[in-house]
Amino acid sequence: MRPEPWAALFKKADASVRVRPCRTTYDPARRTARVSLGGRSFELMICPKSRYRGPAYKKTAGLAVCVASGTDLSAADQELLAAYLAALEPLDSALAAVLPRPASAAPQEDGRQPLLQTLALRDGTGDAGSICLLSLSMRCNQACLFCPVMRDAADLPRAAIMRELASYCRSRRRQLPGTGFLITGGEPTLSPVLKEAVRFLTAKGAGYCTLLSNAVRLSDPAFLSSIQRAGVQRLFLSFHSHRPEVYDALTGTKGQFRLALDGIRQALRRPFFEINCNVVVNKLNYKDFPEMAAFLAGLAGRDRRTRSFSLCVSAMNENP
Repeated sequence: MRPEPWAALFKKADASVRVRPCRTTYDPARRTARVSLGGRSFELMICPKSRYRGPAYKKTAGLAVCVASGTDLSAADQELLAAYLAALEPLDSALAAVLPRPASAAPQEDGRQPLLQTLALRDGTGDAGSICLLSLSMRCNQACLFCPVMRDAADLPRAAIMRELASYCRSRRRQLPGTGFLITGGEPTLSPVLKEAVRFLTAKGAGYCTLLSNAVRLSDPAFLSSIQRAGVQRLFLSFHSHRPEVYDALTGTKGQFRLALDGIRQALRRPFFEINCNVVVNKLNYKDFPEMAAFLAGLAGRDRRTRSFSLCVSAMNENP
């Protein structure tokens, strides 16, 4: 039997790793590699970077590598993996050409993020509805250090987006009232299809529409009013620090802090059902959470009309 095309490439990488012994066993069904290296064993998902949209431990020029065997890596583990990745890099373009794409990735032929991804919600009694991630655009006006989104991914044309939405709503007509849509990206406020898509989902009877945004464009009162009228009922707003210098460092921007702050403040004065401010935990902001919570609580003061306002703290796998 002829060996798979990646077998010789992994064997070549094993031979060039400076840490011995090293042996890679690749499982195409699971799309993972079992790597025995220097007395340790790692399970890695290795796939072409252009076909992967999830969090990664490391990206080489052509590959994304995700540690599947655990996220808590010791300093020694990280050194071993760095040595392994260094051996992969000269071969990454050849591996990217032959490795199978992950099942959750966009179709190979267009390299796009899937437009719609449905997740089932369950409680103690069983089925509790579902949420659907609607990724309208991978473009973004920020460059957050911890964000896994590949911002150069091509967007679907407007007609294709609306066609897929219509097909989705037809196929799930009965489930639609129990389905919430999380409109994400990239930064979805940059999509010219945003308001049209929300109006369409609202007219079809979707459970609710939540906009995931960095709040920068919400500083424009006319834009904020327009997404409200379209049917956005909830906001999930990224705001990673109340200190301008930390905000700039984390988002890769300069001068957007005031815009985001004004966007959140203006949104709180509108009758949204719910607003969450999301803070990704990292080494630059983790000590500031109590102060951050107090800062956010005082933003709108007596003018607040939003029914529910909360702080959400989350983490990213590739942000140790």
